[in-house]
Amino acid sequence: MKIATFTNIITPPVGTCVAGYGLKDVSVMKQDDLTLQGICIDDDGKKALIISYDLIGMDAEVVKVIRKRCAGLIGGGEADVLLSCTHTHGGPHTRYHEGLKGRDEESTRLVIERTVEAVAAIRDEDFIEGNWSYYTAHCKVNINRRYVGPENKCKMLFRNCELEPIGDGFTDDELGTLAFIDSKRNVIELLVNYAAHPLASHSPGTGGLSITPDYPGVLRKYLQDTLGCHITFVSGAAGDQFPRDAQIGFQAMDNIARPLANESVRALVNMRSNPDRFVLKDAHIKTMIKEFKVNVTACENPRQLQRFKQNGEYTLELQLLSIGDICFVGVPCELVAELGAEIKWHSPFRKAFICYNSTDYVDYICHANALVAGGYEPECQQFDPRAGLQLVNAAVDAMFELKKQ
Repeated sequence: MKIATFTNIITPPVGTCVAGYGLKDVSVMKQDDLTLQGICIDDDGKKALIISYDLIGMDAEVVKVIRKRCAGLIGGGEADVLLSCTHTHGGPHTRYHEGLKGRDEESTRLVIERTVEAVAAIRDEDFIEGNWSYYTAHCKVNINRRYVGPENKCKMLFRNCELEPIGDGFTDDELGTLAFIDSKRNVIELLVNYAAHPLASHSPGTGGLSITPDYPGVLRKYLQDTLGCHITFVSGAAGDQFPRDAQIGFQAMDNIARPLANESVRALVNMRSNPDRFVLKDAHIKTMIKEFKVNVTACENPRQLQRFKQNGEYTLELQLLSIGDICFVGVPCELVAELGAEIKWHSPFRKAFICYNSTDYVDYICHANALVAGGYEPECQQFDPRAGLQLVNAAVDAMFELKKQ
């Protein structure tokens, strides 16, 4: 197997509105560039792409444009192009918002053009032969931002900071790593998967009005400086996961990035020291897009509901890309960690990694009992209470189908 890696800058100009909180939060500075990080995998002529963006999310029509154009460049189908967004709140409005009656089309065009430009620039001589290795560890630098008391009513920790010391909600602190190592034991690529909102730096004042990739950017820099290889960060199911030090400024990015960097390097040490355990032997790539339908339900969320109404149903996509016994599952939303863990627990692959905001931006999808408890994520859910279970079942069925191939 061979891979080629690529990076491109997708930073909009200062003065662009940043997404995630207010609709018209005009950026006043750039903390760091937003980028796309990509891997092109060549499995004996069959090629596939994994691309991660420092963006809040992208709508299905934008995702499909990128997939179609990139698929044409690598000679494959749309299922061979897996996209994911880190969900930084320091980037432009690249997903539709009902309050804006649209999205930032200029920034969205830039993202499409820079992606196509980067993929088109890949040359045959850029590919390096080697093998994939994997490792998973646990890094306790995230918290569940929902505090649910004994009466099963939710209070959001970011609105009730005094409750943080007793916040005990479910956290998915699994740090997934996938390394591509050549025959000389050089590390060519390290892909890192972790579930926590990129909201360490989003403080009042300048912190919340800055163009920034947040902690994923700092993590990539630490690892690039340490390892000298290409780094791709992919967010896991971070819907209800916060950094332990969230929304307190740029200094907070280091508090989550440094421990993640330490564990990622430790993972790489273990992979290289134990190749019999962690090398993916005879690994090949398989891809799939799976559709399923959910029912739109009346709710108080003003943001996107009208756009989703299609005779009471909406079609969502899941996207799967497996490398040997490791499976990436691209989900169409801000999936809460409990549902992401269900997908991982029921996986027939040795390990499954969730790719956040991958196939569409449809706000939050929660487990049904979260809708009973209330809180921010249920307030934003567009679909009926069974949608979370439908998504999990569809993902698990698709993984079994892909594994069977």
